[in-house]
Amino acid sequence: QQLLVEPDAHYVLSGFTPLEARALLARHNITLRDSDTEQLCRVTRGNPLLLRLFVALHQLGETVPDALRMIPASPTFGLLLDRIRKRLTADERQLLESLSVYRRAAPADAFAAHVTALNGLLQRGLAQRSADDAVALQAAVRDVVYRALSAEARAQLHVQAADVCSARAEFTEAAHHALQAGQPALAVWTWFTHREQEIQQGQAGSVAVNLAVDAD
Repeated sequence: QQLLVEPDAHYVLSGFTPLEARALLARHNITLRDSDTEQLCRVTRGNPLLLRLFVALHQLGETVPDALRMIPASPTFGLLLDRIRKRLTADERQLLESLSVYRRAAPADAFAAHVTALNGLLQRGLAQRSADDAVALQAAVRDVVYRALSAEARAQLHVQAADVCSARAEFTEAAHHALQAGQPALAVWTWFTHREQEIQQGQAGSVAVNLAVDAD
């Protein structure tokens, strides 16, 4: 029950210019020579998220010259993120993995015991908070982190996410996580127990698709 809206126009965003990159870096108290800024934009193609990872590397202890040398050697997003993850605290890495299983923003209050780690991810631009006090990883970050999880870790984290969603009456999302954890019986029970409520909220189609995919 989700409408497909055809856009009136399609815009392809270009990368940051050196001037725009310099403004981004200045917000984080990083000043580069013009030649270094131009090199950084060239090797990152002005990609804002790659530029933000450069900032995160510096915030985690890399000197500006070392970070500049590292970018040309490892310009891909996955390699840069891997270097950043190694410098995070154990709690920050665990929270990064926990958030990666959510296909939508997760309720921030579910991670109240990890507020320091959450603030660390937010400050480094790896996660973002929405207006309704929910939190989600940057889409590219989520994909890389999720793919790196073992099957066992994925299942365990999806079970935890199902519990979080069920406790907040988000039963369609809870069913989705149960399916991803390899527990279709729990998914069916979770949703059908509350199906009238979920149908009224327009969630019937979402569960039907999930169940069909799992059956295939």
